[in-house]
Amino acid sequence: MDPRPKHHPTVEAHGVQGDGVHADSLHEGAAPLQAVAPLRGRTVMALALVCTALAAGMFVLGWIPHQEREAAAATTAADARHRPVVEVVVPRRAPDEFELTLPGDVRANQATAVYARTTGYLKPLPAGIDIGARVRAGQLLAELSAPELDADLERAHAAVGQANAAVTHARDDLAFQKATYERYQGFATTGGLTTQQLEERRQQFNTATTGLQIAEANARAAVAEQQRLEELQKYERIQAPFDGVLTFRGYDAGALISISEIAAGKELFRIAATDVLRVRIGVPQAHAGAIRIGQHAELTTRSQPGRVFAGTVARTAGAIDSSTRMMTAEIDVPNPDGALMPGAYGTVRLQIHRAQPTWLIPTSVVTFGPEGQRIAVLDGARVHFRRLAVDDDHGSEAEVGSGLDGSERIVNNPGQNLAEGIEVEVRGARAQEPAK
Repeated sequence: MDPRPKHHPTVEAHGVQGDGVHADSLHEGAAPLQAVAPLRGRTVMALALVCTALAAGMFVLGWIPHQEREAAAATTAADARHRPVVEVVVPRRAPDEFELTLPGDVRANQATAVYARTTGYLKPLPAGIDIGARVRAGQLLAELSAPELDADLERAHAAVGQANAAVTHARDDLAFQKATYERYQGFATTGGLTTQQLEERRQQFNTATTGLQIAEANARAAVAEQQRLEELQKYERIQAPFDGVLTFRGYDAGALISISEIAAGKELFRIAATDVLRVRIGVPQAHAGAIRIGQHAELTTRSQPGRVFAGTVARTAGAIDSSTRMMTAEIDVPNPDGALMPGAYGTVRLQIHRAQPTWLIPTSVVTFGPEGQRIAVLDGARVHFRRLAVDDDHGSEAEVGSGLDGSERIVNNPGQNLAEGIEVEVRGARAQEPAK
């Protein structure tokens, strides 16, 4: 048997077919091939490790910034989700001239209560004297029957007569005493009278002089009492103090009018002059300086819809009421046809010219707290609170005279979640008229 391995022929065959080399040649180069193979394997492995390291470095260098960007984006998104969303508005310049509308209290030009000054029974009223009647100054409104007063006046007349008679008697007595004293003085010079007798006559003359003075004083007192009662008797006739309309009647015919009721304040009549009415208004402090005497004004009332009553500013208080921060002004409104009634409520319109420019902001931007009135102004995306004094409140808008320049972005309807320095997100800004 052949002792060679069975695969040698195969080697030879492969050797001949694959490389075209004889089997002997293959056996000769077998040792060098076995030495090169390990070197090539280590080189490939080293290259593979280098490539793997390069790939891993490039991956790390690209992945870390990507993760940082994603983290920053996530943080930004989270911050955006937690930022309060606000709406901003900007101030607008108030017009230099505007129409100021104020509530007005319509009052009579003159109004007074008419009282009786004496006690008596009310006689039947003259024809046409009742509430709503138009009367003239001096016109008889009522008449009292005062028998006690009339009797007192009669006694006063008698007392005056008695006093005058006493004066006449005292004057005659003084003349007699004077003549007697002068005669006694002549007797005393001749020694026909004693000093005591002359002194008695002088004393009687002095007493007569004093008696005349007392009688004259009593006469003057009696005359004064008579005049007082005569004046009271005049008050039995109650007359209108001025032209006007009777707005109240307190008694009917036959009623006893007593001094005690007069003291309690129950009047006979009330009368009001309505040909010209006074309309009293309260002008806010911000516009008080713009009101001028003689300025045109217009009045409207609910009782006369569609009708405008023209008037002029007649009087101003010239001072600001510290409790209301307003100045009282009165407007005279002619009322020849009596269409306006005292006590009515009206609306007064005045044309006001601003001496200094002001700004208008929505009242919804103003907050109130211990710090006073404030607004939230945006500086970039951050909120900063600013104190502000509102000069006038027009309802939906507030007028500010100082502290704004028109460029501010003001947070509308600031909520409780806004704090100083907080960042916000502005969305859906409301369109505003641009500042001028």
